[in-house]
Amino acid sequence: MKHWLAIVVVAAIADRLAAQHPSWSQLERTVPEVMQSTKTPGMQVVVVRGDSVIYARGFGVADIETGAPMTPDLLVQVGSLTKPFTAALALSVAHGRTLDLRAPVSRVITGLRPKIGAVTVSQLLSQTAGLGDREGNYGTNDEAELLRASPTWPDSLAFLPPGLSFSYSNVGFALAGLAAQEAARQPFADLMRERVLRPLGMTTATMRPLEAATRPRAQGHKVTAAGDSIVVVRPVANDTRIWPAGYLWANGREAARFLIAIMNDGRVDGRQALPAGVTDSMLATRVRVTGMANGTRYGYGMFLDTLRGHESAWHPGSMPGHSTLVRMLPAQRVGVVVLANRDEVRLDRVAVAALEDAMRAAGVAFAAPTAPGRLPTPATGVPLDDYAGTYANRFSFTLTVESGSLVLERFGAKLPVVPLGNNMFAVQPRGGTASERFSVVPAAPGRAAYAEMLLWTFPRVSR
Repeated sequence: MKHWLAIVVVAAIADRLAAQHPSWSQLERTVPEVMQSTKTPGMQVVVVRGDSVIYARGFGVADIETGAPMTPDLLVQVGSLTKPFTAALALSVAHGRTLDLRAPVSRVITGLRPKIGAVTVSQLLSQTAGLGDREGNYGTNDEAELLRASPTWPDSLAFLPPGLSFSYSNVGFALAGLAAQEAARQPFADLMRERVLRPLGMTTATMRPLEAATRPRAQGHKVTAAGDSIVVVRPVANDTRIWPAGYLWANGREAARFLIAIMNDGRVDGRQALPAGVTDSMLATRVRVTGMANGTRYGYGMFLDTLRGHESAWHPGSMPGHSTLVRMLPAQRVGVVVLANRDEVRLDRVAVAALEDAMRAAGVAFAAPTAPGRLPTPATGVPLDDYAGTYANRFSFTLTVESGSLVLERFGAKLPVVPLGNNMFAVQPRGGTASERFSVVPAAPGRAAYAEMLLWTFPRVSR
């Protein structure tokens, strides 16, 4: 009897140790594969569980010119991963009752055109303000331009009634960050440091590239035009006019503290780093993202979906030279930060591999991936001519009726469209393994027809 009891005790201890010290075999097999296939010089991966970091490692090199190793303590420009930080900042300012999320943004930002000034901070943070989108990357280094630029944005930028549809907008998040700045009467970079970064213990993170240059950082890299080699990106991207949308510099180890705060109602190291309720607001569903799979929704600065049977929150980022991604399973209090020093790299495989290893160690089921969906059977009786036209936002595409079938022309390619009914359609992108779905909503009195595709809503600009 004692012999069997000893075996049970030893097994229980072994199980606890396995949970405390996961095997990272899937992750450490996946990272080199992704780096090699994408020509990525270096990568940082940090995994958190509960209120602790359980894995932090750098892979490859931080700089191809010096060969310096990548570590999880080197700053990278995190791109649109800035948006969750901006959302946390705006919500923190609103918590102090100096910013009303439901009031027109013109209440705190003067000089805006009427349609732009009418949107609310809540609509900006949930990407439902109906504003167009544009890239930033390079512009001005003058911090005052965040405020000066906003009155120059024309009313035509507000192409949809606010609250109607999800449409990703860098300009929208720039306005949300500017609203926080004006309400708090403090420059955005200083406000971000005082209200979010410093309370979280992110002491090296910064909005200012000149500050980042004085701290340990990884060089950004890109593939040459010929596609045969990797070079360092110069100059560093910066555009203060839309800073709140994508210009934060952070490292993996410190960014992990932000994930811990999100999954612990703002608490880090046993103390309240962000006001209670801020992170719950970020993770609450605000709008459905029709053009994305897996039941994707958007909260305040966070995408929400279902991953392998678990509710997940995530946000990617990309800047010249850098690609980033955070993924977390809030109910399981497990999350991962992935930062890479090459632009335009999909990091989903790495994030999922890290979560898979962590969940296995915790003894929590992580469902097998489902097979990619192929094109469904087309619906009949759909009036295809009602949907024809050219649609434009971040890019443009055209829907035409050819020989009785609807055809999508996008990025120089023509793709057959399958009508699904109820204003929904599907295409099979060339080289893709899964079908892509989108919606097209016919025109209504006072509103042009519009399409919801990928991350954007596209008004119809011509037939």
